[in-house]
Amino acid sequence: MSAVYRYFIENYKLAILIKRRVNAATCYTPYIVFAQRYN
Repeated sequence: MSAVYRYFIENYKLAILIKRRVNAATCYTPYIVFAQRYN
């Protein structure tokens, strides 16, 4: 049981990191597009 639980915890942490990255990407994408367009 502990191995399954550990596996679930690792996947949960990974999902949180991915969600944070997605949020960061959606926040910074307009700035990146702006920088690429005007550089």
